Amino acid sequence: MDGFWAAGSYVGIHQTVRYDEVRVVSDRDVIVEPDPIRTVHDWLAHFTLEQARDERERAGFEVLEVHGDLTGAPYEPASSAFALVATPVRPRIGP
Repeated sequence: MDGFWAAGSYVGIHQTVRYDEVRVVSDRDVIVEPDPIRTVHDWLAHFTLEQARDERERAGFEVLEVHGDLTGAPYEPASSAFALVATPVRPRIGP
């Protein structure tokens, strides 16, 4: 793993498990060094654009822009990648 997990010598064991029915991926890395042995779990949820937009709006954000990636490329509906620009919705003060 080219020194990603530790500066010294180590053995890295990586496992990925997909849960397609809920669009979740679990990555597990076991890092074996002379001392200690560490395990790192990453859970990644994969959203459709509609799911991501809905989740942000339910959390109180307004989606301002949709891009194709984090560099601001144009959004392509056929692509599986996208990036959202959102801002908190400001509550109204007064009547």
